[in-house]
Amino acid sequence: ALDNKGWQYYKQSQADSARKYFLAAMEAYKAIPEDSLDIQAHYNLSFLFEHLTYGEVDQKKNYLCYQQAVNHRQKVANAYPENTDVLSSLASACYNLSWYSLFADSFKESELAAKKTLELSPESTGVISNLASALLLQGKYREAKSLYEEWKDKPWEDDSYQTFKEVFLS
Repeated sequence: ALDNKGWQYYKQSQADSARKYFLAAMEAYKAIPEDSLDIQAHYNLSFLFEHLTYGEVDQKKNYLCYQQAVNHRQKVANAYPENTDVLSSLASACYNLSWYSLFADSFKESELAAKKTLELSPESTGVISNLASALLLQGKYREAKSLYEEWKDKPWEDDSYQTFKEVFLS
């Protein structure tokens, strides 16, 4: 209920009030032992951790939240491996984790999260920019260059008028 109240504030562009409720919901969940959580609780927690990133400017905090969001969504996906909505939601969380991992200097984690995104959602090609960056920052120059060269002239997923090269270099 607290998370829902926070979501209502968030939809009204009241991020500070929303965050207060998201944090209160998190405190309530902390009182429940992890091994006694059911699948619905993991599902709710996955979104609660994601909601905690809204309006947060500390990228490392966002990274930690997405680590938890992915962890809880993976548990839901393990319970419902054929549910396309669950898998899509997991892919989205992995995409975000791949981005925020770069800010936390967790380049291997960024690489793995980007690859998981592509495994779950091959059409989420924008994550390739995160993957290429993660490879480059790990010193895997040949792999990064190969990705850049393969994708540089292809349309960016969100804007068919821009290519990956334009997005990479902007």
